[in-house]
Amino acid sequence: MDSHNQFVGSIPEIYETFLGPFLFLKHAQDLSARLRVPERGRVLEVACGTGIVTEAIHRVLPSEAQLTATDISGPMLEFAKTKRGHLQRVTFGHADAENLP
Repeated sequence: MDSHNQFVGSIPEIYETFLGPFLFLKHAQDLSARLRVPERGRVLEVACGTGIVTEAIHRVLPSEAQLTATDISGPMLEFAKTKRGHLQRVTFGHADAENLP
């Protein structure tokens, strides 16, 4: 994979602070308001970035539901784990959306 699509260095922090809220905060709020998950349901989030949408989804999950948040970018995923790794019932994992298992 080319390094230009890895979001390395300070890019995850800049994304979290500026670009992510601008692009995804309203989307996260809208999506989570529409989400209907069974009590023991499972949700797969593809391209979680720094976890802005992940956190919004987590807020509305039933107490026994599971969320797997994935991203292709290792640095973005590590940032998400650092920032939101405390969220209960959320697992972060590396995945390419074009080649999911």
